[in-house]
Amino acid sequence: MNLEKILHLVQLKETAKKMEVSTIFKTLEQLKHRKQDLLDEIQNLLQKEVEQLRRASAPNAYSPQRVALDSKEIDRIGNEMERQSRTLQLRQMELTRITMNRKALEALKEKRRIEAAQKKNRRQQKELDENFRLLGNIK
Repeated sequence: MNLEKILHLVQLKETAKKMEVSTIFKTLEQLKHRKQDLLDEIQNLLQKEVEQLRRASAPNAYSPQRVALDSKEIDRIGNEMERQSRTLQLRQMELTRITMNRKALEALKEKRRIEAAQKKNRRQQKELDENFRLLGNIK
């Protein structure tokens, strides 16, 4: 497989990895917002419970159950966020490695292009020198 094809495959891998990292970032943001919504909801329910207690009315049985369920959901979301963060770190390391490989391949491609141009220039110079030498012999 030539260098161009290898470089193209590495670029495709890099693009795919960037998309994967972006997706994980979006998932983490969604989880963060969901967690904050649940925390806000718990705070709201607890404030209502405190208000009911101040008014000496019967506490709402629904609120403690809801707080308990929301707390479990917050824990689950926290665990998922940790898992996504670890995955994100791994994907970012993979992306860094792929990017370094791409840059190395691009540098190699450029080096080979320069070497080919220099070789062509030397060949042309040799031909010119030979032509001048032949012209010098003719005179």
